[in-house]
Amino acid sequence: METRRYRTSYEPISAITFYGSLQQIDFDGYRFLFDLEGRIKWIAPLKADLWPGPENYLRRTLGNKWLLYESDAYAGVYELTGRYYLPVPLAGPWSPWQDMRAGEKLSRLRNLLEEASQAYPVAGARQLNFLARQLAGILKGTVPVLPPDAIKAEYDLIPLFVSRGCMHNCSFCSVKAGGDLEIVSDNELKCQIKEMKSFLGADMANYNSVFLGQNDALAAGAARAAETASLAYDSFGIGSSIMQGTNLFLFGSVRSLLMHGLDDLLELDKIPYSKVFINLGLESFHENTLERLGKPLTSLEVLQAFDKGMELARRGRKLNVSFNFVIGKDLPNGHLQTMEKYLSSISLPPDRCTIYISPLQHEKWRPGELMRQVMHLKAKSRLRLHLYCIVPL
Repeated sequence: METRRYRTSYEPISAITFYGSLQQIDFDGYRFLFDLEGRIKWIAPLKADLWPGPENYLRRTLGNKWLLYESDAYAGVYELTGRYYLPVPLAGPWSPWQDMRAGEKLSRLRNLLEEASQAYPVAGARQLNFLARQLAGILKGTVPVLPPDAIKAEYDLIPLFVSRGCMHNCSFCSVKAGGDLEIVSDNELKCQIKEMKSFLGADMANYNSVFLGQNDALAAGAARAAETASLAYDSFGIGSSIMQGTNLFLFGSVRSLLMHGLDDLLELDKIPYSKVFINLGLESFHENTLERLGKPLTSLEVLQAFDKGMELARRGRKLNVSFNFVIGKDLPNGHLQTMEKYLSSISLPPDRCTIYISPLQHEKWRPGELMRQVMHLKAKSRLRLHLYCIVPL
C-alpha cells in the first residue's frame, strides 16, 4: 500500500485527476485510492475494457454516496459544467446520464473493495456504512445537495450545520431537508466542530474548504455565518491544508438575503478564506412560473435578490455569488423569455457571478436536448452559465 501526493490545486485541467495525499492499491485491474484514514475515495479502471471505462472514474463522497465522473459522455462537457467531466450520482437525483445498471456494476467493485479490506488496513462496506451514519449523527441531518460551486473544490469539503431546513420549502424541490427552519445553537456548533475533527482524523490535511449547511446558512444571520466560518477555519487548520487556497460554500434563500443589509452581508468578505461562495435559489423571474413551482415568492422579490446578489459580488473582494434557475418542458412560456431578457441585459457583469441551470427532476431529458437548452441560455447570458449538477454529500 503506497501513499502518494497528487495535485494540490483544484484548477481544472483537461483530464480527470486526483487531489491531495492518498493511499493506493492496484487490485484486480483497478486502482483503489483511499484517504489518509483508509476510506475509499476513488476507483479507477486500469484497463480499457473495465467499467466505467478508460477515462471515467468512480468517486465516493464523505457521506458514502457514489458519483461517476464521466469525461467522455458528451462533446462540450467543459462548456456545460466548467470542468472536464460530468458528476453523475449513481443513486438519488435523476440525471439524463445515469447508468441504469450502475448498481449492479458497482456491486462487483464493492466486492473487490471488501477483498482488499481483508488484506490491507482499509475500511470495508460495513465500516463505510457505519461512518455515514456517524456523520449524519454529528450533523443531526444529511446533506441532500451541495452548492453547485462546490464542484470547484471537487466536493472535498467539511460540512457544518448552522441551520437546518429552509425558509421556503418550495413544492417543486426534490432535495428538501424536511422540517421547518431551525437555527443551531452555539453549543451544538462547538460539538459539531469537535466531532468533525475526530471524524476526519489524519485526513484533515486534505481539506481546504468548509460548507455551512444545511439548505440556508444565511437564515442563521450573516454575522453568525461569518463567525462560525472563522471558528471552523482556525479549529480545522484550513489554512494549513496541503491544498492550495481556502474556500467557504453556503446556500442562501431569497428572503434570508433580503433580510440583511449589504454591510451585514459584507462581513462574509472579511473572514480568512481565499474565496467565499454564496448560492441563491431564484428559479424564475416570472410570476406565473413561481406559482407553478410552488415557490412562495413574488417576481419582485426575486429581482430584488438578483440585484442585491450582483451588488454584493461587485462590492466584495472574495465573494462569489451564484443564482439557480430551473428549466422545464411544461413551464409557462414567459419563464424562458424573462430569463433571457434579464440575463442578456446585464451591464458590466461582475467576474464573480455565475448562473446555474437545473432541469426539473420529475422530467426526463435526453442528454443532447438538455445540453442544447443550456447552451442556448449560455449564449444569451452576459454572466457565466453552467448546468447545475445535483450532487449530495
